[in-house]
Amino acid sequence: MRTAQERVAALHQRAARLRRRREKAALAWLGSACCILLVSLTGLVFNAGHGHTGVSPGAYTGATMLFESAGGYVLVAVIAFAVGAIVTTVLLRRRCLDAAGDHNNQETEPKGEGGNSR
Repeated sequence: MRTAQERVAALHQRAARLRRRREKAALAWLGSACCILLVSLTGLVFNAGHGHTGVSPGAYTGATMLFESAGGYVLVAVIAFAVGAIVTTVLLRRRCLDAAGDHNNQETEPKGEGGNSR
């Protein structure tokens, strides 16, 4: 039979596993949304320079910066943002995994009935 402390520890472990699963799912959704956004922005940058006949430049809201050779700067800024977001995500995941590994590797001292270690 398990003691109450063992049941509580198992409950905390299960809650941590569920929390990690939710975080991984959210991270996967956000990562795919970022990839879709990156692809669409890259496509807009390359396609915005074509077919400007008959429409005034003021009609384009986000593409006005693409006129007069500024498109390269916008593309570099978008790519730099995407790389920064990817590096930040990778580093945060590594930190979380390291912290989870350190937490699981630590041995806790057994505590008395009232929660006081003696």
